[in-house]
Amino acid sequence: MAEPAVVMPQPRLIDFPEPAEDYVRNFLLRHGLTTTLATFQQEWYTKVLQGELPERTDEPAPDLYRELDHLRQQVQNFQQQSVHQTNKQTSSQNKVEKLQKERDYHRLNHRRILQEKTKFVNEIKSLKDLSSRLEEELVALRAKHDALLREKALIRLDRDRTKTQMNSIQATLRQTQLETNGSSATMMQPAPPSTETERGKALRQHRNPVFESAPRLEETTRMRAFNVNPDDLLPPPEAKPMTGARAQALSVVNTVHAHTSSITALALHPNGETFATVSDDGHLKLWALPTAQPVFDVLAHTEWIADVRFSPTGTVLATASGDGSVRLWDSHTGERILALNEHGHAVWSVDFHASGDFLASASLDQTIKVWDLNTNRCRHTLRQHTDSVNCVRFQPFSHQLLSGSADGTVVLWDARSGLPVQTLKGHTNAVNNLCFGRAGDVAASVDADGNVILWEMRTGRSMLTVACGPHSAYVVALDPCGTSIAVGSADASIRIVDIQSASIAAECAYGRESKRSEHFQKKSLDARFLRRAPRHFFG
Repeated sequence: MAEPAVVMPQPRLIDFPEPAEDYVRNFLLRHGLTTTLATFQQEWYTKVLQGELPERTDEPAPDLYRELDHLRQQVQNFQQQSVHQTNKQTSSQNKVEKLQKERDYHRLNHRRILQEKTKFVNEIKSLKDLSSRLEEELVALRAKHDALLREKALIRLDRDRTKTQMNSIQATLRQTQLETNGSSATMMQPAPPSTETERGKALRQHRNPVFESAPRLEETTRMRAFNVNPDDLLPPPEAKPMTGARAQALSVVNTVHAHTSSITALALHPNGETFATVSDDGHLKLWALPTAQPVFDVLAHTEWIADVRFSPTGTVLATASGDGSVRLWDSHTGERILALNEHGHAVWSVDFHASGDFLASASLDQTIKVWDLNTNRCRHTLRQHTDSVNCVRFQPFSHQLLSGSADGTVVLWDARSGLPVQTLKGHTNAVNNLCFGRAGDVAASVDADGNVILWEMRTGRSMLTVACGPHSAYVVALDPCGTSIAVGSADASIRIVDIQSASIAAECAYGRESKRSEHFQKKSLDARFLRRAPRHFFG
């Protein structure tokens, strides 16, 4: 029979109560009372050696003290946990606030992107509509072009037929004249007036009606050749070089409150007896000199006016406006003569040809138009600039014109063919204004950086570059003596540049600093006249 398995008892941990003296020792040691602990130990073992106290007592420490220690330890643990939880809560709250800010930022970006998307969709729709309309217009223009080519071919055929008939009639008239006179010497003499009149009648009777009704544009649009007087190329006898000392001596002698808004341009009559001003208020005003009395006031445009110029004879005024039109005015009565409305955007500048038969205009639509004032038609539209064309000027004694653009280039054009002759490069910012010298052999241009460049027109090279900044330069004029350049800047100052030394000879301030406008910032509310200032220099 098998013996039963012996079951080993499980060990138990018996919690004996801590003796009172050990509790006191641990208490003093825990709280760092080493001096008190040493005193207690000395007295305790002295009593034990004397036999007054047993070496060890069975008296346990009161349960209340042990429980109090236990509770104190728990309180410390809870405080540490509380601090830890508080730190975690603060960190979590900071993360929540950061996430909320990122959410708001992305929400705003999302709304902006939606708005831009809607805007782009609308622009794409409008561009598609514009493209469809332009395609229809292109088809119509091609058809019109083909029709004009056919008409041109018919006119050429009629012209050739008419020439043949004219030659036949002339031969018949010569034969008749020979038979009438009966001598060979008569053949070398010119025909008598009566026979010439009969020939003219015969020619008119044999003219083709199509050729008769066709407009002879080549007769009205041909630019006449110049008969240049050598004296015109020289400085006027009364002209004196504009030196720095003379510029400093100039002073304001009269100030006229001319307009209710900024004055944008001023033009002097060729005889020097009147001058015209235009403004952002859309008014064209003519003033008498030297009294500055108003001659007439015309509401010329519905938008601001950028430029005004007199014709060479002084009988016509041309204005360029932000409404995209160029208008001609009678300088004596202020009545409107003609309106030219083919530009697509604001027109910045106008200038008359020396003959007075042609006008050039520069526009924000990146084009220059040459107008034939005899037929009231646009003869050429010049395209090469890639940004707004800010200024245009005809070259004296020439059929060429010069243009300055916001793309930083200056281009010389042939006004007869409408083709560019050369491109002058040297500016690094928008070209705001330009002018020719008296003889037309040099030109000066200024840009938005305040730089002025003098060009030699024969070669197209830059003769000098002078920095007149930091403010933008908007007006430039060449001394008729060819010794200096006047530059008007946005800080309401005029700087005289000496050409020989390529330096600023004088700086004169005559008004308030210019304010921002819709176009050139060469603004001042007052028209100011300078004592002893040659009008052909600052005009």
